[in-house]
Amino acid sequence: MFLAYGYYDVIAGEESSTIWMPHEKFNWNRIASHKHDGIDSALLTSMSFAKITQILLSTDWVVSGSGYKQPVSMPVGWLYANTFMRFFINKLGDPFDGAEFYPTAVPTGTNTYDLYCNDNTIGVICIYV
Repeated sequence: MFLAYGYYDVIAGEESSTIWMPHEKFNWNRIASHKHDGIDSALLTSMSFAKITQILLSTDWVVSGSGYKQPVSMPVGWLYANTFMRFFINKLGDPFDGAEFYPTAVPTGTNTYDLYCNDNTIGVICIYV
């Protein structure tokens, strides 16, 4: 019996390894080669992922050691452990405005973290996926 996207499911009487193993190999090969193109697996596009943007202001940096820290509370419903984050410089007129940069983010709670960098004059655009 076949499931969605052509995967094989065991049916009563096919539990023996001589019958089931070829089907199991078929399923693993199918998993390894799927393309998320809507034919051999579910279609994934950029719209398939929830995302949200958060703006951090340059005025919110505080001195921390030899750099600066900004405590951040993530938007409601977003958890630090389950979120992929990207950070971009937000400073109009600066040649690096819009450039991705890589500050240090340290979790301080389930949906809070401290962001560290060495420049307190930049704003930050955080994109959470």
